[in-house]
Amino acid sequence: MALSKSKYTRGLQCHKSLWLFQHRRELQTPPDAAAQARMDAGTSVGVLAQELFPGGREIEFDLDNFPRMLGLTRQYIDEGVQTISEASISRDGVFIACDILHYGDKGWELYEVKSSTKVKEYHRNDVAIQWYVLEKAGIKPVIGCECYLAPRTIADKTPVDNQNVSHLVLLAENQEGYHNLCKLASIAQLQGFYYRPRIDKALLAEHAEGLIALSACL
Repeated sequence: MALSKSKYTRGLQCHKSLWLFQHRRELQTPPDAAAQARMDAGTSVGVLAQELFPGGREIEFDLDNFPRMLGLTRQYIDEGVQTISEASISRDGVFIACDILHYGDKGWELYEVKSSTKVKEYHRNDVAIQWYVLEKAGIKPVIGCECYLAPRTIADKTPVDNQNVSHLVLLAENQEGYHNLCKLASIAQLQGFYYRPRIDKALLAEHAEGLIALSACL
């Protein structure tokens, strides 16, 4: 059985679900209205993320034809396409399709897109298996996040706190930096949201270990 990132995360959450998906897929029940709404929201967020990289190419996901996806990815890279949605790579029997793979100033950048208000455990597992495959393929992705910085603190939510909001880029230098990045991203959504997810200088100082900050638009 070729392992994909969706099978990997499915198996971590429920072994029985993975077995049924692989061997008795006909037993699956159609998604109910709530599940379908979540899926539709995820698709909409994915489309919005793609719009941040105009001129990119999208590879249609085909569960039954991974070789086609792999071939198109190779073709687009050879053609010099800078942004590929559902870019597909396989190493050591593991297949991944990246939400967005973008070639920036310093090489390939991986963008994982989630319609969620916080970083969840399966999100980390999702990124981890992509990291493994990309490294095996000779691509070392840099994990980072663009963060909005509140003018005062995230507790301040008045009209003046929506003016002159700047942002910076945070990159994870090591494992501790990755965990701090996840914490900041979750706090920004759950506690700091005011028109946009925000952190503040005190939070940044508290969770600075293992992070590299780029000034961006400060």
